[in-house]
Amino acid sequence: MKNINNEDTKLYKEIAEQLDCGNTVFLHKATKKLICIPDSLDTFNGEYYFFEADFEEVEKKFDNYLK
Repeated sequence: MKNINNEDTKLYKEIAEQLDCGNTVFLHKATKKLICIPDSLDTFNGEYYFFEADFEEVEKKFDNYLK
C-alpha cells in the first residue's frame, strides 16, 4: 500500500469539504488540479457563467479527470 503524504491528506480533505458543501468535484489525473462545481445552480438563479470556464475545461478534457 502506498504511503499517504501530507499533500495527499490536504487534497483528500479539500475534496471531502467540497463534497460536503454540495459540489461536484473533478480531479485532474496528472496535475491533481481540482475543479469544483455546485451540484445545484439554484443558488445562483440559473446564472452559471461563474463556472462556465470550468464546465468547458472538464467537458473538453473529460478523460483527464476523475469525478
